[in-house]
Amino acid sequence: EATADAGLHIDKVQLDDTPVYRTMKVIDRCSLFELNMLIQFCYNWHDMNPYRFVFTHDGEKLSPYNTARLSAFGLKDGDTFQFRYDIFGDKWIHTLTVEKAEPFTGKEEDYEPQCIAGYGPDPGEGSGGNAWVKRNLPSLMRNKKKYYPFSKAEVNDTFHFWWTMERLIWIEKGIIKYND
Repeated sequence: EATADAGLHIDKVQLDDTPVYRTMKVIDRCSLFELNMLIQFCYNWHDMNPYRFVFTHDGEKLSPYNTARLSAFGLKDGDTFQFRYDIFGDKWIHTLTVEKAEPFTGKEEDYEPQCIAGYGPDPGEGSGGNAWVKRNLPSLMRNKKKYYPFSKAEVNDTFHFWWTMERLIWIEKGIIKYND
């Protein structure tokens, strides 16, 4: 039987060149599309822009299809890869670091992703990307009324609703597909 700790522990989903990050746990059979949605929920974004993941293998950068599952990349403890969002506009760049990678051996329907921790506010989706956050971080940290502070409970509520309800509808309708 799988433990609650099985799966990939993403130590940090960090906005590059800033201290803003989220830590989460996801199943190794999570597709890149699903991971994209979870990252967006971590930052209170609304899926309004194109994205891509970038993995480096033997010095070559790969941008796989969104139907690929994380298990296809053979991720190990300490591996990193990138999530790029709003790639033609604000150019958000996140580096994901795998803290712990272990295969999930339980039933997929019994699994639910979790946000474990985070630091820094939720930067507005159209606010200007990593460079804007870096320039405005002191103001962002002070001005809690204008910018959303990170809330692990809210992120996990959103994860729960999307993963256990909306995601299943999307799978049934063929919006979420897997390439295996």
